[in-house]
Amino acid sequence: MKSLIRQIDQAEREYRDGMARIAERLSELGLTDINAERALIVIRLGDRRMSVGEIEARGIYRGTNVSYNLQRLVDDGYVTRSQGSRDRRVCEVAITDKARRLIAALVGAEVEAA
Repeated sequence: MKSLIRQIDQAEREYRDGMARIAERLSELGLTDINAERALIVIRLGDRRMSVGEIEARGIYRGTNVSYNLQRLVDDGYVTRSQGSRDRRVCEVAITDKARRLIAALVGAEVEAA
């Protein structure tokens, strides 16, 4: 049991450290229209088109306010929202070119540091 607790503690630390690195990089890039949580959603979405339900189910974002954060990403030009391709009642989101540039800037920093 102690091993499991240690693993959970380590995962939480790594998540916080990762979020801090994303926030730091966003600050270095001078980006004020997106925070680390939303940047992580964009990164995890990648070039996939997904419904809000899929985003939650796949663990892309585990927060309780996924709709709010997605709306902010739409408003700020990082994702687009459209009717589902298979079911028109479903809302799908996809990243924009602005989000692709963000990912390149964030991931490029990781590649350069390695």
